[in-house]
Amino acid sequence: MKSMQLGRREQVRIFSYIIDQGNDEADSTLNQMLVEMDGFGSDTNVVIFAATNRKDVLDDALTRPGRFDRNIQVTLPDIEARKMIFLVHLEKILCEDKPTLAKKLASLTPGFNGAEIRNVCNEAAINAARRDGEKVTYEDFEKAVERTLGGIETKSKNIDEIKKTVAIHECGHAILSWFLQYASPLMKLTIIPRSKGEFSFAQYHQKEDSLQTLEMLKDKMVFLLGGRIAEELFFDEVTNSAQNDFSEVFKVANNIVSNFGMGKRLYNQQFTTNRYGIKGFSDLTNEVIDSEIEELTIEAYDKARSLLIEHKDKIKR
Repeated sequence: MKSMQLGRREQVRIFSYIIDQGNDEADSTLNQMLVEMDGFGSDTNVVIFAATNRKDVLDDALTRPGRFDRNIQVTLPDIEARKMIFLVHLEKILCEDKPTLAKKLASLTPGFNGAEIRNVCNEAAINAARRDGEKVTYEDFEKAVERTLGGIETKSKNIDEIKKTVAIHECGHAILSWFLQYASPLMKLTIIPRSKGEFSFAQYHQKEDSLQTLEMLKDKMVFLLGGRIAEELFFDEVTNSAQNDFSEVFKVANNIVSNFGMGKRLYNQQFTTNRYGIKGFSDLTNEVIDSEIEELTIEAYDKARSLLIEHKDKIKR
């Protein structure tokens, strides 16, 4: 057995060989690109474009002056851009009043990219064909958006046992969306299970504000806690359905304190970790961050509970 054991030096050699082998393909691709680009002069009337979603890992040799030295950020389309994209795809579809329809659909699809918009148009046309319709209607597009976001409707054997819990949970969110000043208003809510694993589908009109105040962020936390608190008010036991809500609540609270400089004791300061998870602040500061996140969460919980108790009759209805 001793003869089979590797020494420290041999282990390092093998480890280095594995790393080199892993980088071979990336290095050869990079070198080939640099060789190909080396033959272009400034007077050849050639412009080279490249696209990536990982700009942070590009080699410096590619981004230095004279190579890919100009950056064009392609962000998700805003409401006006989505309207124009819908108009392009609606040209091939038989429907009425396309400009008005495109405007409605643009407000219905915040955060959608061009490919998703095209998919919605294709899905709407399929919906019309299934019902043997002469034209594609707004309802066909609504169903297409629902299918894109939540998946297709499914039949669950156990849905009758849990639909009341699901309804109460979603109504908690819905009631808060109505009474909070900065929450996104509810557009549609159903408790029909979907293929993506959800027992309900709720669609809110997302505000596309690029700037958010502290009060807007706090209202978002209050809204997210509405489902769990509604369950507490109506049932003896709560479910795990608020898992994603809690994750979002922590994310918002952490951003308020750590990234946006909106904390009470850590005002106008930012505390972030690098790509390796190493933080540039002390453990004492970390304790203050945790404390402020907890305070924000408790404040949001108390506000949400107070509002839902006040409007409990509306949830029952």
